[in-house]
Formats: sequence, C-alpha cells, structure tokens
Amino acid sequence: IESCREVTPELVDRLKKDSGNLDRIEPLLFEKVVAELMAGNGFEKVKHVGQVKHTSADIFASYGGGEFNEMRFFVEVKKEKGRICVNVFDQIIGAWTSERLLSGPGAGCIGAMIVSLSGFTKFQKYTPEDVHKLGVRLKDRDDLVRWLDGYVEHTNGLWLPNHSLLQ
Repeated sequence: IESCREVTPELVDRLKKDSGNLDRIEPLLFEKVVAELMAGNGFEKVKHVGQVKHTSADIFASYGGGEFNEMRFFVEVKKEKGRICVNVFDQIIGAWTSERLLSGPGAGCIGAMIVSLSGFTKFQKYTPEDVHKLGVRLKDRDDLVRWLDGYVEHTNGLWLPNHSLLQ
C-alpha cells in the first residue's frame, strides 16, 4: 500500500477489505482516493485539483442535474495525524468564500466539505448547527468507510481514470 502512487481498482479493493489501509497511503494519493470514492458514490463532475496552484481546493464535485438542482462542493481533504481544529476550519471558510466570490454569480461552489481521516476537534467557536448553516459538511473516517462500502466501480474500472484535472 505504501508504494502505491495511483488509484487502481486493486487499491480500492484493498481499502474496501481493510479501511485501516487509508492510514498507510500518502496524502496526495489519499486526495485521489477521496475523489474516486465521491465519483463512485454518485457525485458527478468530480475534478481532482489538489496540484493546481490557482485553486484553493483539493476536489471540486457536484451532484444533481439542471440549473437549479445541482449541488456543487469545494472539497478540502486532510490526512493529518491530529484532528482538524477551528483554525483550519476558518482557513477553509476563507478560501471557499474567495472561490465563490471570484467565480461570479451562479458559477461558484454552493457548499464546502472538509474530509478528514482523523476527524475534528469540538469547535468552541461554532456549534454543529452553525457549521451546517455556514454550508460546510464535515466528513470523517466513518464517512469514508461508508463511501468505501457504497463504492460501485465504473464499468471501465475507475470513474476518474487519470486523476488529473478533468474537464
């Protein structure tokens, strides 16, 4: 697992069999795995943009159709040993807000998602209801395990074949 550099159907299989392997993959590969899991669980237009310097997100993802039904997410992926604290949350809120403003009306992301393998500290500054009202979804290891369990492989093997910036 430690030597893997790209997402393959075999890697996803190994993660499904033992989600503890998520701890053993390197951070960039973890971002790619999260993007693949999102695509395999119904998210559409998933783009891994973690290596693109002008973005403030690791992944852009959407689901739903039509002009008014589409939900777009700015996704930040964290694979740190410690739980995510409110300072990181505030930084991501700032980056997400900038992204929305710079994208212009109707084009920006309408929600933010933080995916953290280690989870989150209890934010003294915000209640869980505040976080939800701000338009942010917090996803932890339990969510990733559910995404692994619900993952359905694309007929070609992977949803995101090259994991580069997909158009």
